[in-house]
Amino acid sequence: MVNYSVIIYAQEVIGSDLLSGIGFGLCFGPPLVLGWYAGVLCDRLAPGRLILAAQLVFIVAALLLWFADRSVAEPGSRVPWLVLAAALTGVGWSFVAPARMAALRPDRQRRRLEAGLGDLQPAGHVRLRARAR
Repeated sequence: MVNYSVIIYAQEVIGSDLLSGIGFGLCFGPPLVLGWYAGVLCDRLAPGRLILAAQLVFIVAALLLWFADRSVAEPGSRVPWLVLAAALTGVGWSFVAPARMAALRPDRQRRRLEAGLGDLQPAGHVRLRARAR
């Protein structure tokens, strides 16, 4: 929700479509760059903790927007706060999306992966055993 708040705030309060587009780019662009790193991090760390950290980043971004709206009198002077909030939102979204996917039944995904790659494994490769239930 913070990502759309940045875009609408730039259009309605500041009155700049250009800044709205920049905010859109900062909200949705970082996953293109950080998504690969976030995916690796989700494989190494608990995805629940990454989701929590990303949600905290969203809260910080929302608080920055609130602070700028309440304490900065001139709408044009709120631009740096808006840009910072948009960048934080983009970074948070970069990590929350892969972490949510990693948190979805990892055991089931592992079995699908093993079943799909069974024919592609080189000779002598030891297959992972499924855990006994």
